[in-house]
Amino acid sequence: MSYRAEWYIPERILLIEYANEITAEEYAEAQSLTYNMVWTVPTDISHRIHIIFDTTQLKRVPTSLESFRHTINNKPHPAMGWICMISNNKVQNMIASIITQMMRLNFKVFHSRKEAFRFLVERGPQLADLVPIQEWEES
Repeated sequence: MSYRAEWYIPERILLIEYANEITAEEYAEAQSLTYNMVWTVPTDISHRIHIIFDTTQLKRVPTSLESFRHTINNKPHPAMGWICMISNNKVQNMIASIITQMMRLNFKVFHSRKEAFRFLVERGPQLADLVPIQEWEES
């Protein structure tokens, strides 16, 4: 399996890590898992749900737009906050940007996990008590 999904902070930050090469089928599985995990969160919560996709270890991704069709058809959770992508791959960034724009989601690309966590903590100060300080504070 070329991906791993877990709640970094339950019902608040979902962390998806991709590695090596991912097939179109694995991508579809990962997106389905992400969608299902997010939708386990009650829709009446008072905080936002954020997703961090870490693709820094990913060497190859599907580039067929057909691979992404099911993602675009998914309904976003009402409490969806930011989609943060950690990536240095311009093609991945462009594809993700197009998809999130079509879904009308907040999206931002970062070069490191620390940048992504800092961004989320700055926008939701209550996360500062939940995210370990070494994950987001400058050393």
